[in-house]
Amino acid sequence: MKQSINVLFFLCCCVVAAAQQEGIRFEQDLNWQQVKEKARADNKYIFVDCFTTWCGPCKKMSKEVFPQKEAGDFFNAQFINVKVQMDVTKNDDTTVKAWYSDAAKIAEQYGITAYPTFLFFSPDGRLVHRLVGSTATANEFIDRAAYALDPKRQYYTLLESGFKNAANDTVQLHNLLKQARENYDAVTTNKLVELLITAKEKSAGSDAVLFADSFANRSADYAFKYIANNAGALDKIKEKDYTAQKISKTVIGEALAKYMDYMGAPDSAANKPDWDALINKYTAQFPMFAAMIDCGFRKEQYLISFRSRNEQPVSRQVLSGFIKKNRGSLVASDLARFASSVFKTSTDKNYLSEALKWGEDALKSGYDKINGTILIANLNYKLGNKDIALGLMEQVLLEKSLNNYVKERTEKAITAMKAGTATW
Repeated sequence: MKQSINVLFFLCCCVVAAAQQEGIRFEQDLNWQQVKEKARADNKYIFVDCFTTWCGPCKKMSKEVFPQKEAGDFFNAQFINVKVQMDVTKNDDTTVKAWYSDAAKIAEQYGITAYPTFLFFSPDGRLVHRLVGSTATANEFIDRAAYALDPKRQYYTLLESGFKNAANDTVQLHNLLKQARENYDAVTTNKLVELLITAKEKSAGSDAVLFADSFANRSADYAFKYIANNAGALDKIKEKDYTAQKISKTVIGEALAKYMDYMGAPDSAANKPDWDALINKYTAQFPMFAAMIDCGFRKEQYLISFRSRNEQPVSRQVLSGFIKKNRGSLVASDLARFASSVFKTSTDKNYLSEALKWGEDALKSGYDKINGTILIANLNYKLGNKDIALGLMEQVLLEKSLNNYVKERTEKAITAMKAGTATW
């Protein structure tokens, strides 16, 4: 019996090994420079699968398309194949870690913003083609990838020709921009947006600043810098402080993306942001919007302090001063989040009283009526104003838009309040 199991196991291993050999063979032990050298020596194109560990379509390609014999026959004959993990995880092995630097450079140099992205390089190392997204079958992927071998159909070769012919032809530039966006080509998109902004500036009744605003999604974008330098014109069209809010939100989002593990689990000290250093860096980079950027970073810092068991929550004096100083930059939901955080973590009556004012201010400023009323009721209850709290909770139950989940939660809170037990 044991011998039969061993034979069966051996046969299964052989089947798996055969499947791996039939599919696309990806280089395992070469760095990016070595991959390019091998392609040059073998006179082969390079196929790069840019993927992330969280990307569903990436997993689909690796599991269902790359192992197919048809894919292996085509790609192994024509390409040096390499997989590049573009994100960083705690489970990365030494091979993935060795590619961290090259992966970051590839992402930056070729403007990769969607996954999976497939890059194709000529034997001399020139980027000639690009594909984005998964396919249902190996043959479909082969048909799309075959364009990389034909100069008449290569995306970047056609793009280069289009640039030369477009010159100041805005219609053609818009056509090229459409192609670049369809390919999630951030680098080319940025170049084309710059050309179109320049062209729009020269025309009467220019909508350059509005056009720029629609493409100002990353701090590295030309359009982003353009709206920063033309904030007055954009705010005049949109609303007061529109540009400052967009600039601060974008740079803060980009900066804190590097600290997602900490932001999600602040009890871990790993990769904790240096808040002062971040504020100094970005306020120096965008001095016109320093106040809004400072406010945005501090808001995140103070909110996360309430969720960490390893840090002291921000003090009443500091938070009260911050809200008073930045009230014009804080929206209703910001006030509600601060009030809720204090309710959940503090027993200081003075702090809870301040939080109650913020909750009431949030409700007056347009915060959701049901959630705002529940928040104010809970703060009153924790302050000892039991009758007021119960009255507010009863009002919530009368709301016609109340869903079953909130209704059940409210009824449980009312029961707890009547019994004199905690609702936090």
